[in-house]
Amino acid sequence: MPARQPEFSFMPPKPRTPRVKRAHVIDAGDGQGDHPYGAQFKCKVCQWESSWWCFDNITEIRRGVPCPNCNPVQTDDNLPILNLPMIGTYYDQIESGAKDEEYRQDTPYWRRRLEGREYGKIILTRGYPKREDASRRIERSWRGIRNITLTHEHFGPDPVSVIAIKVN
Repeated sequence: MPARQPEFSFMPPKPRTPRVKRAHVIDAGDGQGDHPYGAQFKCKVCQWESSWWCFDNITEIRRGVPCPNCNPVQTDDNLPILNLPMIGTYYDQIESGAKDEEYRQDTPYWRRRLEGREYGKIILTRGYPKREDASRRIERSWRGIRNITLTHEHFGPDPVSVIAIKVN
């Protein structure tokens, strides 16, 4: 019988992230507008009940939603960071204070990443700098977004719907 490998005491185990406690479906039906499915949830631990929420697919409903009472409140320290690489001219305008918002075209990609989400901070980078190059990074606190329609040389001659990210 082979000998067991010794356990290394100098390598502590990685800390695990706390498990998310989820509320599960108590009723489901048709959604509203662009969302074809709707559901209502209840937490088995604290008995919290949600109102009706709309979803794009059944998988999201089956997964459940995080219970707001049973899960710890997120602070800015444990909120995610939004990294935004930028063209040099726009980076320089934000750094000097001439530009207050950064625009991203209103696409499903950016909607999924920005709408209904909270971030602890935003890191704006001039292009894709090396990790140790702090001179090409600006760190700002998260101030939210708004949807607007504008005409901008970067998006072409026609008015375009964009998501404006507040950076100053």
